[in-house]
Amino acid sequence: CNVCCKGFTLNGSLTRHKRMHSGYRPYGCDICDRSFAEKGDLIKHKRIHSGDKPYMCNICNKGFTQSSSLIVHKRMHFDERPYKCETCGKGFAAMGQLTIHKRKHSGDRPYKCEVCTKSFACNSRLTLHKNTHLTNRPFSCDVCGKGFACNSNLNVHKRTHSGEKLFKCDVCDRDFARSDSLAVHVRMHTGERPYRCGKCKETFVQSYGLKVH
Repeated sequence: CNVCCKGFTLNGSLTRHKRMHSGYRPYGCDICDRSFAEKGDLIKHKRIHSGDKPYMCNICNKGFTQSSSLIVHKRMHFDERPYKCETCGKGFAAMGQLTIHKRKHSGDRPYKCEVCTKSFACNSRLTLHKNTHLTNRPFSCDVCGKGFACNSNLNVHKRTHSGEKLFKCDVCDRDFARSDSLAVHVRMHTGERPYRCGKCKETFVQSYGLKVH
């Protein structure tokens, strides 16, 4: 490759690789607006629309659209976490999970919102954030009338009315309505402070604490 100098044994592999640099994505989904550099990735993507999950777990019978997702899932059954963080020692079942986790230590937030200046460590958080800018909020709360861009946010909001708390701390049995609130709470028990100031090295339990600092 004349861009990154990576070598390939087949010319076709080099051609597909170069699309990563050029952004050329010739394989478009005919259902949504997503496009892909390789045909195989488009085939995997279409399973999201069709609901086809050909890769089954032989332990719990859960199905997956990709074989790689099944491999990561099986590690959860055996509590295998082969990818370790060099900073705090925390283990993960998938390399992608470790990559996102490392950004907590480094403060790296490569996914930036095009509307405001907010940035995020993972793309899924950016996607959820973008919904806050949408004027179309078709999912409305039947109690207070508040509207939401996606149904999952509405479901979380409804717990503020019902008092339902699905997430329990294994250490002190305290209950929480949101999984992220539980994650922050657990750090009080573990002493984990993943947000580090790049200037004075002071650490914080929450990103908000680092931002205020």
